[in-house]
Amino acid sequence: MTGSRVQLPAGVRPPFDVFVNGVVQRPGVDYAVDDDRLVFTRLLVPPRPDTARSLFRGLFFGRYKPEDVVDVAYQTDGRPHVISGLRITA
Repeated sequence: MTGSRVQLPAGVRPPFDVFVNGVVQRPGVDYAVDDDRLVFTRLLVPPRPDTARSLFRGLFFGRYKPEDVVDVAYQTDGRPHVISGLRITA
C-alpha cells in the first residue's frame, strides 16, 4: 500500500476500529497495519491550521476545503477509548 500513513499512539493494539471522517474503514481493504502505523490505500489530506484569514473567510463564505480526519476507537482493560485527529503523513 502506498497511501498516507498515520502513527498509532502508544498502547493502541488490535483489535481497534479506524474511522476517516467518521466513516469506518476496513482492514486489508482501506488500510493495513505496519508495526505501529496505519498505512492507507489512498492519499489523505491532512487538516491545515486555521489562520485569521481562513477564519474570517469561514464566517462569510463557509468552510469547504477538503481535509481528512483519522480517529481510532479501542479498548483498554474493558474501557472504551477514542483518539481523534491523528496526524497524517505522506
